[in-house]
Amino acid sequence: MFIDSGDPLEQINLMIPALPFPGETRTDLNPWLLSTDDPLSLQHRDAFVGNGLLGQRISPWGDGSAYEGRSQSWRYGFWGRDKRDNEALMELPTWAVLDFHHPGPMGRRCERVLNHRQSLDLRTGTVETRYRVEGSHWAGEIRRRAWISRSEPNLSVLELEIVPEKGWYIELIERFDASWMSQTQAVHTAQGECLELHLEAGPDRRPLHLASRLETHGQVPERTTERLREGCVERFTWLKVEPGKPIKATRFVVIADDGLPEMAFDLTALRQAHEKSWAALWESRIEVPHAPVQQLVNACVYHLYSQTRAGVPLAIGPCGISGDGYCGRVFWDADLWVFPPLALLQPELAKGMVEYRYETLEGAKESAREDGYEGACFSWESAATGKEWVPFPKIHQQRHVNSDVAWAQWFYVCLTGDTHYLREKAFPVILESARYWASRAVHNAEADRYELLGIYCPDEYAAIRDNNACTNYGAAWTLRKAAELAERFGVEAPVDRFREIADKMYIPWDEEHGVIAEFEGWTDERVIKQADTTLLIYPWEMPMETELKARIVDYYRAHYPKNKIMMGSAIDGIIDCELGRPEHAWESFIDLLPHFHPPYFTASESPTNDCMNFLTGIGGLLQLVLMGFGGIRVRETGIEIPPPSVSTKPLPVTLHTKVSQDFSNAPT
Repeated sequence: MFIDSGDPLEQINLMIPALPFPGETRTDLNPWLLSTDDPLSLQHRDAFVGNGLLGQRISPWGDGSAYEGRSQSWRYGFWGRDKRDNEALMELPTWAVLDFHHPGPMGRRCERVLNHRQSLDLRTGTVETRYRVEGSHWAGEIRRRAWISRSEPNLSVLELEIVPEKGWYIELIERFDASWMSQTQAVHTAQGECLELHLEAGPDRRPLHLASRLETHGQVPERTTERLREGCVERFTWLKVEPGKPIKATRFVVIADDGLPEMAFDLTALRQAHEKSWAALWESRIEVPHAPVQQLVNACVYHLYSQTRAGVPLAIGPCGISGDGYCGRVFWDADLWVFPPLALLQPELAKGMVEYRYETLEGAKESAREDGYEGACFSWESAATGKEWVPFPKIHQQRHVNSDVAWAQWFYVCLTGDTHYLREKAFPVILESARYWASRAVHNAEADRYELLGIYCPDEYAAIRDNNACTNYGAAWTLRKAAELAERFGVEAPVDRFREIADKMYIPWDEEHGVIAEFEGWTDERVIKQADTTLLIYPWEMPMETELKARIVDYYRAHYPKNKIMMGSAIDGIIDCELGRPEHAWESFIDLLPHFHPPYFTASESPTNDCMNFLTGIGGLLQLVLMGFGGIRVRETGIEIPPPSVSTKPLPVTLHTKVSQDFSNAPT
């Protein structure tokens, strides 16, 4: 099924500005293929392949052999410790290596590389690299293909084809290298038909098993040698060159944390299963009638699909498994930014993100007890158990995360109508979040209101303040929802107290500017880092007049710094669409474009930093497209889309989704 957001605007010129990324207004652009002929550009950001469990950056040369002393690869659940001894996602040993060498007097230093081209096929999660090498003693055409199997969660494939024009031998190089991993405790290597590396890493001695098998597709090796050194095992396979005859090699790599599974290494069958799995994912997609925007949207959806997997209770950090930003830990980014668009597209992929919060509920309860409060205190930086790992104690007070977690739980239930999940998992999370707020709220007897004091604002430039409007309203929403569900399920809870606190929760007001104040004591000269008060309009949907919404978004938009991070523009654009101001929404969309870097639309938090790949901002852009341009909202009765006459949008959006539209089991 699909959901169509309406007809295009009459003023079609709004759809075709001068977009600052490749192929600005071309209609012949392939929206599924990202490519570059300039891999050594300073603007170049590596391609990424992943299957929702394992991820790997691919260098301009087509594998991971170019990363010295690193692997640029991560796997969910492979937790270790960072420099502050806090829990962090560990980088994997170097594994994505299928390199080649051709013996000669001068080696590669005398070579030149011509006709280099690399592409990322978004439909199949495949990076293909082609180039020509010319030297005094060797010349040939090189073709590489790298992909991580979507159908087999532990399997990756590196393919290499060489068409030599002259030379004697080609030496193929395979490698597993953990020698650079300082936290590695014990390493055991073994050779046989497969190359293997077994290690225990980190202070918890976490096991990891790697094995690979090389296929040379009918060409018999002249000889094979292995080299062992501490933490590293390499294999060198020599093949004789016949000019004009292709040399083909495939390296199958298996990475598992609980022993190596039995697998059949049939390249054709594995590739077919991989493509079939990706095709099933892409049945859920977003369509827009503008080729460059379509290409960007496809890339953003790809980045989410390649980093999430059904059936595993995992939430992704701001950079997921595509980088080491934020140590792989889970923030509110997962619940409020990445989860909503992913859930609209693929609820089964997104389910693991809300289940993660239920699975770490006991850790959140422990954190609340340690702080002297009741209920659950969900961590600002969460890892394996839900325990707080934020390295700076003050930032631990970003307690709005509790309400963000509760909101995502309710969003999932409304979207899917899954009453079993509501009763068994979502409700406990929402209830314990409400207990936390009830124990933390302070009654101001003189004003007869409830306040939340010493809270770190979503706008991190504001730091710790009293009565942050967004935090206070989110707490009130959580308290009301918990009371409603407790009554529905007949669960004993202080529902009257929940409702009293919610009804009397203080929301500060800026009388001079006629807007809700970001926090008590707000002053006009302040600069804000990201969306904060505007979050009251979306996603919290606080009841207010249309004129007040317009004043709030316009007022706070003027307080961003020059190189602002992505989240503010995304929220502003959604609100502009709701207000029927398509030109402002389109400007917000264009504001996001400098955050995307060529050639693979890798996002950074701000245009000038190198925090890659920033999935939080990608989630924000997709919400601008779906909830802004598409006007989509998720209510208790399911998906709601206003007609075009009500929600004027700068670009028509069609959402193809697997979300069931049978809401007979909806939560209300």
